[in-house]
Amino acid sequence: MPFAALTGYYELVRKQEITVEPKCELTEEKALELSHKLEGLKRGDLVRVTYYDTYGYRSRTGILDEVLPAFKLLKLRDIAIDFGDIQGIELRGRA
Repeated sequence: MPFAALTGYYELVRKQEITVEPKCELTEEKALELSHKLEGLKRGDLVRVTYYDTYGYRSRTGILDEVLPAFKLLKLRDIAIDFGDIQGIELRGRA
């Protein structure tokens, strides 16, 4: 059995292997399109949001809790997403 002198060393090495996807800036047209979509959303809508997270882009489908323009946040039931991180929004259904 090998001796591991440094506790947690192998886990640290694995974390370093994660490749971070760079964040893309939105064009003015895309930003305007997203702004209009955000204005049209209502509480209870089923939406799919593509957004930038720590390591890259993710998509999450969920029920919209609220849009907070003053705080620049979109809140689903289990997550709050900053407007600046949103890449795309699709309306999947209305409540």
